[in-house]
Amino acid sequence: MQATPKENELGSNKEGIPSVSFPLI
Repeated sequence: MQATPKENELGSNKEGIPSVSFPLI
């Protein structure tokens, strides 16, 4: 659950998926 604000925003704006999935991919 450790994601930077940048990753969090990108993940949310990318496909509405949680930031947790974005950095994992």
